[in-house]
Amino acid sequence: MRCRPSKRSTTWCVGAGAALRERVTTVRSIRERHGQDESYHAPFPPDAVVFPQSTDEVVEVVRLCAARRTPIIPYGVGTSLEGNIAAVRGGVCLDMGR
Repeated sequence: MRCRPSKRSTTWCVGAGAALRERVTTVRSIRERHGQDESYHAPFPPDAVVFPQSTDEVVEVVRLCAARRTPIIPYGVGTSLEGNIAAVRGGVCLDMGR
């Protein structure tokens, strides 16, 4: 299991606004939770997890990730059975649960 953030994915938020930066985490336990679903597939945690609170913040994350070619992994509640949330190439998890 890869639990170390990559430089590419942790620098994507350099241009983010202050409010959004407060909702970004690279805490290992949170990343691990966002890399494990209900499937039998091995967990692959993302490099960072973002908890956006508005459509504008989602747009900002997508814009920043696109500019740096950083993968985006959408996350609902983690009940996928197909391994859809596995961050096999690293990336930023966009937690839409809030």
